[in-house]
Amino acid sequence: MSLKAEEAAPYSPHFNPANGFKPAQRSLTDVFLQMAGSFERFGTPEPYLRHVMAEHARIDARYKLATGKEVSRRPEYFTDAYLENLIATWKKLAPVLDLESLCRQSGRDMRLAILGSWNRPVSELVADEQQLNDQEKAAYRALLNKDYFSKTDFTALEAFYKGPHDKLTEQGKNQLSRRVQLGTLPPEKRRKVLTDGKSGTVLIAVFNEQQRKTLSYLESDSAEKVNSDDLQQSLIDRLKLNEKNPDTHGLRSEEANAMRFSHAIRDAYVMRLEHLHKQPVPKEQADKIEKALDLLVKNILVAAQSEFEAALNEELADSKNNH
Repeated sequence: MSLKAEEAAPYSPHFNPANGFKPAQRSLTDVFLQMAGSFERFGTPEPYLRHVMAEHARIDARYKLATGKEVSRRPEYFTDAYLENLIATWKKLAPVLDLESLCRQSGRDMRLAILGSWNRPVSELVADEQQLNDQEKAAYRALLNKDYFSKTDFTALEAFYKGPHDKLTEQGKNQLSRRVQLGTLPPEKRRKVLTDGKSGTVLIAVFNEQQRKTLSYLESDSAEKVNSDDLQQSLIDRLKLNEKNPDTHGLRSEEANAMRFSHAIRDAYVMRLEHLHKQPVPKEQADKIEKALDLLVKNILVAAQSEFEAALNEELADSKNNH
């Protein structure tokens, strides 16, 4: 992929391979968006897991230098050797279960579950319109680059409606209709709609609550212990991941989008397991593979939580160095 393509990719604001991974993030939302971007780009969790290993080594050394103490923010079992074993397991299972495509699609769905479909970049929206030729895509892109349409846009808009408009998907047509409708609103109301639309889904609130609980636990001996298991349970409860096809009718888009895209990840994962158990392999072997895959998924959450906590250690190291 070219440098220009990397910078135009829909995940590039959160993870641009041309620049590499950002240092450990002090926001779980940023942690997950960077992780999702790397999944979408590479189709494997290996680069992200190696990033986590490198950040723990770097920050643990900084923390020790600043405080004289050896304190790591990853679980005791979560060693480099353990992570290397997870990576080796992934490589072994990937061709058997087509994990590369699962990882790429899960990265995309994770991004949309967090940010909402309304925050998809123009490049991605244009790429979805497969019926348009290059010239028509350029015209469509020019229209989508506007947050709303004013009178000065009517000539170009009318030409597009007379031309390639009927080739658009329903989603594509809705993008234009939304901009037409926004153009009819009073400026203050339009500004509010556009500002509110920049926010993400309820997943951000889940991440923020996990951050709050983690900080309370780390700052107080009496606070209840918090780790990635709590985050996993919060995601299951908030997104109804133990339910099949939960009803999203009547829900706000901030909640419906989070559930829609997170369930897309869950369903794709379940389909892999169902396919596995239909193969002519001994049940014991299929069960062993499923257990290994479940362990991989669980430890991705552990890695994300540990990256966030490592960033807190770096913040403490910075504080010590500044005094």
